[in-house]
Amino acid sequence: MTQKDKDTEKLLSAGAANVLWVQSPAEELKEVLPLAVNRLSNLDGIIVEGNSAIEFLKPDIVIFVFGKDDGAVKKGAETILNAADIILFQKEPLMKLPAKAKKIKISLSSKAGIDKCVEYMQGLMK
Repeated sequence: MTQKDKDTEKLLSAGAANVLWVQSPAEELKEVLPLAVNRLSNLDGIIVEGNSAIEFLKPDIVIFVFGKDDGAVKKGAETILNAADIILFQKEPLMKLPAKAKKIKISLSSKAGIDKCVEYMQGLMK
């Protein structure tokens, strides 16, 4: 979980109170993910990273983050992109983005985009 540049390490470094790494065959995720969420139920909020988790957990807010490329999407991630409430990107994606999602351009040199994302999420949670 502390392997440099992995999502779990980034969450820990960012100050997450608890981090669980769930590794399971796809056919068992429906059973395993609720167990993991239950272990974190004492927290005010839970961030779940990973496309397959969204299919089973039905989160309150879905954030889709494009990588540093020009908008390529992993196979199978199109469904998650279409379910997104917020889409974050550094470079304008080449593909057509879902109309319902809030699109926020972020920059690694400025936290303004992240602040805008947090403000938008707060509005969604009211």
